[in-house]
Amino acid sequence: MEELCMPELVTNDVTSSVPSPRIMRTHQLPSSIPKRVWNKCKVINLVRHPKDVAYSLFKHQSTGLLYCYNGTWEGFLPTWLKGEAAWDDWFKHVQEYKRLAENVDMMFLTYEEIKNDTLGTIKKIAEYIGVSWSEEDYKKMVDETKIDVIQSRNKEYDAYAKDGRGADFMFRKGEVGAWKEHFTVAQNELFNKVYKERMKGVTFVYDDLLDS
Repeated sequence: MEELCMPELVTNDVTSSVPSPRIMRTHQLPSSIPKRVWNKCKVINLVRHPKDVAYSLFKHQSTGLLYCYNGTWEGFLPTWLKGEAAWDDWFKHVQEYKRLAENVDMMFLTYEEIKNDTLGTIKKIAEYIGVSWSEEDYKKMVDETKIDVIQSRNKEYDAYAKDGRGADFMFRKGEVGAWKEHFTVAQNELFNKVYKERMKGVTFVYDDLLDS
């Protein structure tokens, strides 16, 4: 099985050249993806605590050369909350996929549950896509997806980061709840207020976990 990361960054001929079965990861909104995909492919929707997402994206964009963002965290957060940062609006993204999941076969996962039970999540994914492996294979997958192992690939991204800081650009900490180290009380209150306004009428997994 071959993998193609972020097909939105390449031309269609490159995407088509990857043989099936294949894995494609994307940040695209479902409305921008051909409709035939939803009836033909297995879909896994992965979400993360929005406050961790916001700070992680700030680090990614303030370090990545392609973004040219030289602002501060204080300036970035309001932009993110308005849905004006790169890679689409988080609120729009989760709401569109939630609506889509009502009509198509889609597995929903959170980053937090993956961190809490990596082995169990891998087995759940395997069952969903219709494959199975030995316990030895599962153990190998767990070992190879540990954050320190993934971080060993950061050198590959030095060329795309300011001052060669690939470790800030891609795989940083991989922690749950690290947002608490960066949000001020005022920022947290603003975030919660905007979240409740923009998610009004939509039930979502983080509704009661905003401060956790």
